[in-house]
Amino acid sequence: GAKVGALGVKAFGTAVKTAMGPIGLALSAVAGLGAAFNTMKEIEFASAKFRTLGGDSDVLSNKLKLVAIELNGAASVAELTGAAYDVASAGFTDAADAAMILKAASLGATGGFTDINTSGGAAVKVLNAYGLEAKDAAALMDKFAQTQADGIITIGQYSQNIGKVATTAAGLKVPLEEVNAVIAQSTAAGTNIETAFSGLNSALAKISSGQAGKKLGIDLNEATLKTEGLQGALAKLEGFSTGELQEAFGIEAFKGIQVAIQDTEKLNKLIANQADSQGAAQDAAIIAANTIQGAFKRVTNSFSNLFAEQSELGAAIRITLQGVSVVIDGLG
Repeated sequence: GAKVGALGVKAFGTAVKTAMGPIGLALSAVAGLGAAFNTMKEIEFASAKFRTLGGDSDVLSNKLKLVAIELNGAASVAELTGAAYDVASAGFTDAADAAMILKAASLGATGGFTDINTSGGAAVKVLNAYGLEAKDAAALMDKFAQTQADGIITIGQYSQNIGKVATTAAGLKVPLEEVNAVIAQSTAAGTNIETAFSGLNSALAKISSGQAGKKLGIDLNEATLKTEGLQGALAKLEGFSTGELQEAFGIEAFKGIQVAIQDTEKLNKLIANQADSQGAAQDAAIIAANTIQGAFKRVTNSFSNLFAEQSELGAAIRITLQGVSVVIDGLG
């Protein structure tokens, strides 16, 4: 009896499996359409946000598709478009400018183990602080990557803290290369990242006001920074004891420049590294991308880019979705 019953159950199972085949295919198709729809929805919404700030989203979309190709799938059009709003919010509403910044930001994100919004945030903060243009973003990202290589800091951490010192340094005409070198040297020696930035900012204020120089009995002020740079200003402090410098600068400010004062030869080398940093972001991105995770991300992004808002497949999906809705209505 069990044997006969088993045959019946098997036959029933085969029938169910046969019936479920087309349903399974339909569900897979719906899931695929859903993924495509989500990508198109993300891009469309991000484009609308960009337009609210006066940007031309159509031009941006075309340029970002080219950027995605140039990046070899390291970033999707959806990611790039999503980050465009923050870039535009910082004043870069021209589509061509935004695309240049986002390309640099993508390289920084890949090589700096962060996201495009974060690396792009670092770029626009420094661009605005130093009065630079979008075309300078690539060179800035190289300097950020070099700082990451020379210090114990990631581009993501750099982005979160550079705002603490960039405006002050730019106002005092202190080159970014010197700022980055001090940060790299401090963090490499174990200084807390936030302390390195806030301490350097405080030290610049103490130097430019003449307060520290007056306490130490030396000529050290804003004019010193403009004529000799931060490098020259710190060199004037080499002969003083730790106690004297702490008294003149205060604990926090001293922590920001302590390591640089103790080893000016290393500081000079790191400044030279900043000057020779061209291609550093690209090199870091290649290393990070040449992994299983990087390869998987490229495949995912390439698939996502098939459904970009203005792609041929995207248009086909849009028509298909409309057809599906008609069929569903008919079934109803």
